Amino acid sequence: MKIGQRNCLILKEIIHHSASVTGKDLEAKLHLSRKQLEYGIAKINEYLEEQRLPILERINNGRILIPDEVIEQLDVTRLELENQDVWLTKEERGDIIQLMLLTKYQELSLQHFITRLKASKNTVLSDIKRLKDEMPDSNLRLIYSREKGYRLEGREYDLRQRLFLVLRNILSGRGHQAMVYQIGRITSKQIELMRNMTETIEGELKTRFTDEMIEVNRCFFTLVLRRIRDGLVLDRIPETFHHVAGTKEYMVIKSCLADEGVNNIYETMYFTAHIQSMRINSHLEAVAGQEEVYRAVEETIGNFERIACICFDNKKDTFHLLMNHSLPALYRIRYNFHIGPDITEYVLPAYQEVHDMVKKSVAPLENLIGMSFPESELAYITLIFIAQTSREDEEEKTDRRPRAVVVCLNGITVSHFLLTSLKRTFPEIDFLSYMSARQFDQNQEDFDLVFTTAPLRTTKKQFVIEPLMDKEGRKKLRKNVFESLKNSGEIFPQVETILQIIKKHTNESVFQKLRMEIDSYMAKPDGRTGGKAEKRKPELKELLSSSNIRIIKESMGWKEAIEFAAVPLLYKNVIKYQYVETIISNILQHRQIMLIAEHVMIAHAGIDAGVYDVGLSMLLLPQNIMVNHYMEVKVIFVLATPDYESHLAALNQLINLLEDEKKLAALKEAKSAADILNLL
Repeated sequence: MKIGQRNCLILKEIIHHSASVTGKDLEAKLHLSRKQLEYGIAKINEYLEEQRLPILERINNGRILIPDEVIEQLDVTRLELENQDVWLTKEERGDIIQLMLLTKYQELSLQHFITRLKASKNTVLSDIKRLKDEMPDSNLRLIYSREKGYRLEGREYDLRQRLFLVLRNILSGRGHQAMVYQIGRITSKQIELMRNMTETIEGELKTRFTDEMIEVNRCFFTLVLRRIRDGLVLDRIPETFHHVAGTKEYMVIKSCLADEGVNNIYETMYFTAHIQSMRINSHLEAVAGQEEVYRAVEETIGNFERIACICFDNKKDTFHLLMNHSLPALYRIRYNFHIGPDITEYVLPAYQEVHDMVKKSVAPLENLIGMSFPESELAYITLIFIAQTSREDEEEKTDRRPRAVVVCLNGITVSHFLLTSLKRTFPEIDFLSYMSARQFDQNQEDFDLVFTTAPLRTTKKQFVIEPLMDKEGRKKLRKNVFESLKNSGEIFPQVETILQIIKKHTNESVFQKLRMEIDSYMAKPDGRTGGKAEKRKPELKELLSSSNIRIIKESMGWKEAIEFAAVPLLYKNVIKYQYVETIISNILQHRQIMLIAEHVMIAHAGIDAGVYDVGLSMLLLPQNIMVNHYMEVKVIFVLATPDYESHLAALNQLINLLEDEKKLAALKEAKSAADILNLL
C-alpha cells in the first residue's frame, strides 16, 4: 500500500520528533490544514495496520504518540522509495535541480525537472530563474540551449564544491536518501565500496569521522570518482592544497585512490584536503607534528578565561574539545571548504555575549593560517565554551535515577553541548555519556533511556530530539519526557510513592486534581525539583550603580587600591573578604594578567573563592600605579560571579565600552560617578 510522499513526510517528522510532536507543530511546519493532517494520520494508520504494527494515537494535549515498535521496525528509506510523489520546499527543489545537472547522463529539458519534482511548469521555471540569479556568486553558470538542454558550467573544482553542498543539504535536511541514490544512479555496491574506503582511512589515521558526514561523503566520493572516470578531472587546484603533499593523510588517500584506478596528483591533493576538513568525533591517539596547534589552542583558552574573567575547572576537557574541533577547522578555513551546517542562527540570538568574547580570543588560531575565522566556525567554538561554562557540580546519584545515553550524529562539539544541555534540563536523569550512532551499536553500558538525534533500532525507550534546542524547545521536551515516563515510575519515583500514600487518605476526585497539579509543577523547567532555571544575567547598568563607583584624589599602593575598590561589594554582602585576599594572592603568586584595556584591570578570582552573588565595583585612581611590577593601571574594576555565566552580559557590555577609545579616555578623566554612568 502506498501512503503518498506527503504522508510519508508526516510520518518521518513524527518519528524524528517522537518525544514532543503535536498536531499544531506538524500543521505549521508542513503547511497543512487540520483536515489534511487528520487524513494523513488516518492513511498512515491504515498502512501500519497492514504492516501489523501498532498505530499512531492522538491524546488530549495535542501530542501524537508513536509506539516504539514502529520506530524500531519501520524501514523509512524503503517507504520513501515506494512513495515518490515528492512534496518539496523551494530550497529542496533547487538542490534537486542542481543534483540532476551535476550528475546528468543525458540532455535535460524542462520536462525532466517537472517530472522529477512533480511540480508545475511555472514553479520549475521560477526555481530555475532563482538558481540563475544566485549563480554569479559561485563562479558557475546555469545555461540552456536547444541542442544541449540545461547544464551547469564552470571549473571542475567549483562544480564539485557545489555538488558537496547540494548533497549535504538534501541528506542533512529531511534525508531524501532514496532520491539521491536514484538521481545519482548510486548502487548499494558502490556505497559499500565507499564505506570500506572510509573505514580504511579512519583506521590508518586513527580517527573517527562524524555520522553526520559519513553518508554525505559516501555519496560524494562515489559521484566524484565517476566524474574522474568520465574524464572530468581537476586541471588546477588552489595553492593552499599543495601543502597536503607528503602528509600522512596524503599517503593514505593516495593508496586508496590507486585502488580505484586514480593516480592524478591534483585529485589526490583534493581528496586529502577534503578528508582533512571533515568533522571528527575523536582522535584515537595524539596527532604528531601539531605542537603549534596545541599551543594556539592553549592560548585561545587562556585568552577566553582572561576576557570572560573565569577559570575553567575542567581545562583538560576544554582543551580536548577545542583541539578536536580546531584541527579540521583550520583546514576548512584554509581550503575554504564549508562542510558542516551553519549554526550561527541558533548560537547568535542565544549566546551573543559569549560569541563576542570568542571572537576576541581566537587570534592565536587565526595567526596559524593568516586568516580570520568565519562566523560559522566561531559559532562551534562558542558552543564549546558555553558547554564548559554551563557545567554544574554533579549531583549525588541514586540507584533509582534512570540512566540515559545521548546519541548525536553531529560531531563532538554539538554532542558535548547537547549532553550538557540535557543534564541541565533533566537533573532527575543520570546521563552517562554521548556517542555516535556507530558507537551506540557497540555500546555495552547499562542504561534505560536514549536521547538521539536520529531514530535507532533499539528496545530501549528513545526520545528523538533536535541537536540544538532553544529555551522553548527544551521546555517542551522536558514536559513530554516527563509525561512519557511518569506513569512508569522511572522518573520522580519518590513523588509517586508519596502520591500513593496520599491516595489512601483522600477521595478519588481530590486525589486526581492533586496529582494533576503536582505533575504540572514537576514538569516545569524551573520547578524546585525540575530542570535548572535560567540564570539571571544582569546588565552593566544594573551592576555598576553610583554606590559601586569610587573616585579618589590621592594615590595608594596596589593592594590597598584593590581592597578599596572591593569595599562596595563587601558592604552589600556580594563577596567575603576571602575573595579580595585570593585576588591579591593570585597576583603575587601567579602574576595573573587582569588587564582588559590600556591601564584598566578587572580584578577577579574563582567562583569558589567566597562569592555570594554577581557584582561589579570600580575605583578610579588619580594617576597610574604599578601592580606587582607587571601591570600599570589607573582604573580597577572588581568583578564577582558565583558561576560561569551570570556576569557575561554585563562584562561583554563593559568590554565593548572600553574598546571605544573616546569613551575609554572619558572614563579615565571622569570627575564623578555621574560622568561614568553617562558613558553607559
